[in-house]
Parts: sequence; structure tokens; C-alpha cells
Amino acid sequence: MRKIAIILAALMLLSVVPLASFAGPLPDYSIYPNDPVDMPKADPVIDGVINWDEGWSKPAKLDFDTVGFFWKYQPMQMNADLYFAYSDEGIYFAADVTELSFSTAHDQNKENHDFFSNCFMLSTGDGADVEGDDESESGSGTQRPAGTYNYGYNGDIITLTLDPSRVCQYGKFVYCPWYNIGIFENSEKDTGYEAKVYRSKANYGDITDRVTTAATVKEIKEYDALTMDNESAADVYGQPFMSGFVVEMFLPWDILVEDIDAITYGMSSVTKEELAEKGAEICSAVSYMDRFYDEEAGGVDNWGRWIVVCDVAEDGTLGDGSSGTDTKLNGLVLVNGEEPSIKVPFDDVKENAWYTKGVAFCNNFGYMSGTGGSSFSPNTILTRAMFCTILAKIAGVDASSYSEVQTRFADVPTGKWYSGPIAWATENGFSSGIGETAFGPNLNVTREQLATFLSTFARLNHIVGAEPADITGYDDYSDISNWALDGVKWAVGNGLISGTTPTTLAPKTNATRAQVALIVMNFVDGFGLLPKTDYKPVTEYKISPWVNAAKIPVYYVNVAQ
Repeated sequence: MRKIAIILAALMLLSVVPLASFAGPLPDYSIYPNDPVDMPKADPVIDGVINWDEGWSKPAKLDFDTVGFFWKYQPMQMNADLYFAYSDEGIYFAADVTELSFSTAHDQNKENHDFFSNCFMLSTGDGADVEGDDESESGSGTQRPAGTYNYGYNGDIITLTLDPSRVCQYGKFVYCPWYNIGIFENSEKDTGYEAKVYRSKANYGDITDRVTTAATVKEIKEYDALTMDNESAADVYGQPFMSGFVVEMFLPWDILVEDIDAITYGMSSVTKEELAEKGAEICSAVSYMDRFYDEEAGGVDNWGRWIVVCDVAEDGTLGDGSSGTDTKLNGLVLVNGEEPSIKVPFDDVKENAWYTKGVAFCNNFGYMSGTGGSSFSPNTILTRAMFCTILAKIAGVDASSYSEVQTRFADVPTGKWYSGPIAWATENGFSSGIGETAFGPNLNVTREQLATFLSTFARLNHIVGAEPADITGYDDYSDISNWALDGVKWAVGNGLISGTTPTTLAPKTNATRAQVALIVMNFVDGFGLLPKTDYKPVTEYKISPWVNAAKIPVYYVNVAQ
């Protein structure tokens, strides 16, 4: 896979020096490298949403614990979950980024950090408009065109670097290919935004027309953050607030093949087939360049968080100080794995059963769990009380707050495990019980009741689905209760319930846990009701502890002092 002329490469690069340096010693914080990323062989949908079942890897982390501080005066104020996958044609990359910032209302050192007045900044043009972005030519196999910059765009940039089989590292090349992603407004896109990609360090230029991308942007909102000393961040720094984005990209292997050839002057080569081979490795990093609008200067400036997900290189070097430019410190190891299979932690759920995907979905998102030990009991009948509990979870409601609410139902006392969900469901109109004074919590839920529960929930939450189906052709159409008729038509029309045979709907048949799991998945996933990827819990944000006695952040003190 490698044909590296080490002596020639060394002669050509004698003048290159490592670019990562520090303004002082790092604090004594432990760095926790990410494990190697097992990339599933899959074809995720590039739509700006990182869906659970598309075949993405488990997320690698770019946060305080895995990175710490890059430069002494630039602490982590963002984090990202990073996802990967691969196919015969290329590599998939996705990032869910959240950025923490502050208002200047309580700022004690405002003149030194006007950049805290905003969060994520969209790109609005090419990077030639940004001053101070680069210092020199690249030193790679291609020269950077005059007037261009490493990152390509003038907003916040998330950069993916790729070094297959460490060909750049082993060849003593300082750089490997960079793929810089900027987010732009675009009203013609479904999400209102688009992601553009500019490659650098080799074959500089915009390659958006050669890749597939999608992006969504999170709303800015205030946030209740704490410092590492558990003090109020608002008191110490000013009111925290957050923004961020989700981006997805598919990069064809052909582009990486071109760039490795260029960056190594043709001395190293990889092929598309080698890149897609099971077990193949790519050394990678993800870095982030934060830009802000300087109100006093009246233009864009840089707050460089060249943050890299950490790893320990083969020579023992830690990645905590890398800007992503030194291939020795590329951070992540991506390993081509198997095609993903749906697995669940239950001995009684077969891997390829018709309901396995539904069970995996409900277990993954907490809508349903096991029945004890390693069992799911897929053929067990679900009760009405159990389904009210599931419905409350779908709604994202803490039903325990209703547990002491007395309903009109004599068979629903307060303080039971089902009291809260049933009180919530009836108070909000999702169920009216089986009579004036009875709910029937321990009665089995039938298929027509299930359809009614879901159709009522959808209607009251203004969820628009497909048109109701014509179900008059089923032999047992007349068995459907009058009160359930509209719900069953709606459920069949939206693909939630199908016939138990080509000619029967079995409306009064009891619903099993397996059936409910699949129906819940189709309902939640089909109508986009999963909790949206949003802001991380406050415990995942650790704001700099470097505050002096006057509560002024130390990293804003003049370096010369």
C-alpha cells in the first residue's frame, strides 16, 4: 500500500518544524483518548440528521476530557460527538457540535474578549476575506494558490484530516489532507442551510460539487452552566448561551486517493479498493476553527480552537497539543468494520426476527425495557397501563409528577406505578377510559385500542399524517368498534398497523410486546418524534478553572505578564 522514498522525503522536508506549541505548561489534567473507532460498512442518509439506525459508528468525543486545552490561553468552550461509516465508494463523517459562549453583561475583562458576544458563526464567503488565518505556504506536495487560506471559508470551520495507513506520518510528511467544512445559509435546502467543503494541504479548492453534504443549525438559547468549581458561570463570566450545528458529509475515496498522491509528491499511493478493505485503518483528526465578529474592528476575526480529538501516537506522543497539522498527532484511529447488524441484549429476541428492529429501537430510547434478566418477553400481552407509560415516554413527560393526582377512575388509586401515566393521559385527553369510573389498567390493550391511543395523541399534538385508509375490504371490518373506527383507519393509512392476514385486521386481538415495539418505532421514527439532538447536559461542560482572586479568567491576562 505504501511506496515511500524516505530519504528523498526527508531531504525535502528538513526545514519543516512541528507547528504545535504552548504559551506555557499545561495544567495537570488527565487526557482520555478515544478508543479506535469501529466504522460500520453502511450507507447513512445525508440529510442533516444523525439517525440511530443508519449505520453510524458509536460517537467519538471531542470535549474537555479528550482534549483539555490546546493553547494555554484557549480553553475548550465547545464539544462534539463525531460519527463515521464507510462504503466501497467512500467515507462518511458526521458531527453534532455544541458551542458555549457568554454575554458581556457581567464581564469583568470585556476589552480582552469581545468574541464572547457570539456563538457559532455561519460562513458568508471565501477565506481570502479573513486576515491572520495562515502564516506560510503549506510545505506539502502542492502549493497553496496566492490569496487563499487553509480553511477556505470565513465562518466557523470543522476540519476532518485523513491519513490512510499513516502513509503521511511514516513518510515524514508534516501534513495529511484536510477537508474543511463551513456552514452557509441556503433557503433552497430542506434545512435552510448547506455545508460546503474546501480541501487544503493538497489540491487546494472547493470540492462541494464532488461530495455530498447536509447541515442543520441549532437555535441560540441561554444556558445554566457551572464552572469546574461549581460556581455560577453567569456570575463569573456573564450569562452563558449556546448554539451549534449538525453536519454530515460523504467523501468519495477517489478524492482521498488524489490528495495522498499530491501531498506525498507521488511517493506514496493508496487505491480505492485498499481504502474500502475490511480492517483497513485511517489515522484521523477533527479540529475546529472558531471565528467571531469583532464589533470594534468591524470585521471577522479568529479565535483559533485548533482542537484535536486526542490519541497516543505510536511514538508515544500525546495528541493534546496538536493543531491537526502534524500527522503524528492526528488523534483518531478509524478501522473499517462489518456491516451493522441489529442486536439487542435479550436472549429471547432473535437477531433477524420481524420485530427485532422495533425492540432495539424501543430499548435504545427507553420506551420499553426488558422484563427481567436478559428477557424481553416478545409474546407477552401488553396492558393498558403499560401502554400509557410508553405514551408518556413518547411525549417526553415525567409522569411521576401526576402520581398523586386522583382521577375519576375507581380502579386507578394514587401512588401506583401506573397512576401517573394514566392521570397524565386522561387529563390531556389521550384516553377516556373504558367507562365513566373505570380505566381498566390491568386489562390487555387491543389492536383497536392501540390505534385509538396513537391517533388521538397525533391529533391533539397536531401531527399530520397520511390520509385514513379504506379498510372496508377486510373480512372483519364489522368487528371494529364504532369508537375505534377512525383510529384504525388512520393507523392503517399511516402504516402503523397492517393486517394479521391479507384479509383480516384482528381489531380486538390483544397486542403483544413485540407488536407494540414495532408500532412504537414506526410511529416515533416515522413522524420524527425522537428528541432532537440538542445541547449537552451541563455536566459535560467544564469551563476554565483558571480564575484569579478577582474572578478574572487567567487566560485573558496578557501573555507578556
